[in-house]
Amino acid sequence: MRLRNLVVASVCALGCALACSSGSSNGGGGSCPSVSGSWTLSGTCQDTSCTVSQSGCNVTLSCSPTGTTYNGSVSGSSISFGDGSDSCSGSLSGTSASGTCSSSAGTCNWSGSCSSGACTNPGTGGGGGGSNVDCSAACQKLSTCCPQMSMSECLNGCGDAPPSCAACSVNSQCADLVSCAITNCDMPPSACSN
Repeated sequence: MRLRNLVVASVCALGCALACSSGSSNGGGGSCPSVSGSWTLSGTCQDTSCTVSQSGCNVTLSCSPTGTTYNGSVSGSSISFGDGSDSCSGSLSGTSASGTCSSSAGTCNWSGSCSSGACTNPGTGGGGGGSNVDCSAACQKLSTCCPQMSMSECLNGCGDAPPSCAACSVNSQCADLVSCAITNCDMPPSACSN
């Protein structure tokens, strides 16, 4: 159990480092849109509403009627979130959003409209964390290289990562990315084995 916790923590730190290096501001003034509030959903996905809470660029969605809780992040006009079995991403435009969710069961489309809360005035919210990482992009890149890692585990670990770990995001090849993560992010080699 300790090895699994270490693996998850290391992978999460790498996900954060990779994501945080691409330009959203997670510290100081921040450049993340405010998306917290109540959202009404339509589309082919099961949920019809979500309540979004936000801390900096990190978001938690509590959705109905399924009762599913998702963790994710926002950056610029993008949002990504997941729960371990579903991986979702979309685009933000003012008080509306749309995108897709994928799981082993298939893909569904969703669109949402902010009905109340800070999301009625999206503007730019505050930051959080401190390593200037776009968590969505980094975790997407890392989950492509390590499919057994869930998007939500990666996003949950996004925060403060050492600069040497954040520098791994320049690697476009999975072998180089994983090697860098093992060396600089304390990720055990078993964390990304096929």
